[in-house]
Amino acid sequence: MNKDEILQSIKDGYKEFSFGRTKEAAGIWLPTWKTAKNLLMQGNYKTEKEILDLFGDVFLNWFFDLDIALMESDMHSERLDFNSYVLTIHGYLDQDNPRMNVAESLAALNRYEEAESMLSKWLEEDPLWSGGWTCWANISLDNDQKSKAREIIERGMTAVESSTESTDLRLFYMNAETIYRRLGEIPRAQYCVKKSRESASKMKQSPITGSVKIGRNDSCPCGSGKKYKKCCGN
Repeated sequence: MNKDEILQSIKDGYKEFSFGRTKEAAGIWLPTWKTAKNLLMQGNYKTEKEILDLFGDVFLNWFFDLDIALMESDMHSERLDFNSYVLTIHGYLDQDNPRMNVAESLAALNRYEEAESMLSKWLEEDPLWSGGWTCWANISLDNDQKSKAREIIERGMTAVESSTESTDLRLFYMNAETIYRRLGEIPRAQYCVKKSRESASKMKQSPITGSVKIGRNDSCPCGSGKKYKKCCGN
């Protein structure tokens, strides 16, 4: 399969994916990805620019949907391998989503300690990575570790609220609200609702600079209550 055939196969997969047939799309895309990965490794393509020059924008944009297809098809090992490779691409700007995807894949494979170790390391490097805190707390909840989940989300709350750096806290509070509701801590959930609204109000009053990363499992910023991947990110 050459470059043109790989790009055509991606298009073929979208014929299934666009109608919600993610398992069928994964069946097309997984062998496509394996072929593309071999081509990249053989050609020693290591940077985002090199990959863009070879395949074009459509290839890197496809990563988001390929991850969804693998996740919803319960291809956790394949999802782990894919996202682990994505994290090796030099200059790839979206590090947050692949990191969360790696952690979620490890947890889905019952490799909780590895998932927590990676998240702990990444959050030590970037304590303001709000998606990392909520991802870690959700993984702990899925593993029936409520006390750990509570400790983690509180640590995240302390980190983001004590920071003087300008950042969009709206998504953090929206996802933290869900975690507190899972914990049965309604007053804390209501606090997050209030803080999310305050953050949204401040954003409307201030010009937005830079870009805000939205994880595919984050609550959609439109306020629908759905996950981003199932709403505006679909």
